[in-house]
Amino acid sequence: MSHAKSPIKARLEKWGLKRMPFPTVPFVDPFNVDPIRNGSVFAKELRAEELEMIRRDVYQAGFPDLVTRWSWVWARRHVGTNIGMGKTAFFAYIADQINQDYGHTFFKPNQVAQWLAVHVTVSPKTRSVDELMAIALASICNDVRGMSVERLLLARLRHRVLTLANQTVNLRAPIIRFGQDRWLSDRGIDIPQLTKAIEAYLLDRGAMSDMGEAIARGSLRSYLQTLNGATSINPATIRLAKEATRLLMEDFARIAQATGILQVTFLLDDFYHLIRKTLNKDRPALASEIRTIAIDGSYFASQHNLYNWVAVMHTQTAPTFNQAWEQSDLHRIAPLQFHAKTGIALRRLSPEQHGPALLETYLNFQRPPHAPSGAYPFTYEGLQAISRLAIERRQFPGQADGILFEPRSLLELAFTVTRDALLQKDDPAPIGADYVEHVLLGKPLPEIDDSDDYVPPSEEATPLAIVCPCSCHDDEDEVAHDVIVLLAGGKDQDAPPAVIGHRCGACNMLVEIAH
Repeated sequence: MSHAKSPIKARLEKWGLKRMPFPTVPFVDPFNVDPIRNGSVFAKELRAEELEMIRRDVYQAGFPDLVTRWSWVWARRHVGTNIGMGKTAFFAYIADQINQDYGHTFFKPNQVAQWLAVHVTVSPKTRSVDELMAIALASICNDVRGMSVERLLLARLRHRVLTLANQTVNLRAPIIRFGQDRWLSDRGIDIPQLTKAIEAYLLDRGAMSDMGEAIARGSLRSYLQTLNGATSINPATIRLAKEATRLLMEDFARIAQATGILQVTFLLDDFYHLIRKTLNKDRPALASEIRTIAIDGSYFASQHNLYNWVAVMHTQTAPTFNQAWEQSDLHRIAPLQFHAKTGIALRRLSPEQHGPALLETYLNFQRPPHAPSGAYPFTYEGLQAISRLAIERRQFPGQADGILFEPRSLLELAFTVTRDALLQKDDPAPIGADYVEHVLLGKPLPEIDDSDDYVPPSEEATPLAIVCPCSCHDDEDEVAHDVIVLLAGGKDQDAPPAVIGHRCGACNMLVEIAH
């Protein structure tokens, strides 16, 4: 039995959209399966400068021996506000670009780059480095945006073992393919037998452990859940947190090296939460612990320069942590300075230029090919109005830069307007500035004159005595009398219509007639 299409679904199709294009909650959640929520929507052209800086200055074009062990991504924050600069989507995009082929495309033309990236979202409740390491472990298993880092390692292990065994499987296929069980099974590969061969491979290279066994079997998540004593691995219990640093810095590092990975970068989103949760008296110990993990500790990852860490810091927290940072001499490696060469500062987006472009990116994400335009169901003026109102709603006294533009507030307003338009009985598209202000400010919509008194303009030919002065007649031997008079209303009115102009009957150009 067929079901009638819902009015909202029908309208979305009419607009050339598969779904509501803007998120219901404007916070990026990297563990959310919805691509509009987990950072999959990213306007890379708006962050082209920062992307090039992180590739060139932070990651040294993919040469791991030149990479600084710790770097900062700076974000400005005003008192009483969220940051909301799109940094989470920025980190997620970087991780995606590196992990799609182990850094080959991201660091092109450096074809020897063998990288992995782990996007770690630091919870506001994070109170210790151990808890941070546990979140990193959970992030290694995250597959909502594609193949997880765990599976990417497994793919390389399978490819290496099959290569050593001279298997006839297509070894020239992208390595990422080897992380797919069905793809291998369809080519006659016995997965259990391959798993045993991987375990032997790791054992022979000193990388075998409980974690190595879990990765070889594709069951790291289950292993961590058992350690956590819960059905999930995020948030971590005390039990998992106590083991997390060893698992990440020793076991995982040995496995990564065994697969030929030269660098694993951990993108610590909202790292400043950990600093804020640490008491002032405990911050020197926190800085020392960071140094041990990232720089010169006895861990396998530290000793073999396998990891680098890129942490988000905002300008409010940095000064209160600087003294502890300098006590551990970390200012010599990654100084807490906004424009230091060991980090990059995220630019604030320009409302007039970037606001509409960001909204168009969301509108065109997963859009079918038959959309009327890139901005539809909005006009460009409608998108500009949303951007302008996003600024006005986020202005605060004493701001240094005069405006505070947050992608978060922009998306909130875009969702509100789009939802209202979807619920209207009559389709309001194309949605212009008037409709945006009607929804967000309560302004009445301009009235449309649809009364019976309206009379459209009309035309009539002029008497033959009027000569057309249009230059298109210059080549003719005879005088032309084809002037058309333009009238303000129809000819069948009680009062004669007013003359509002003349045009040439031959070429349609406006002409001036002397009276």
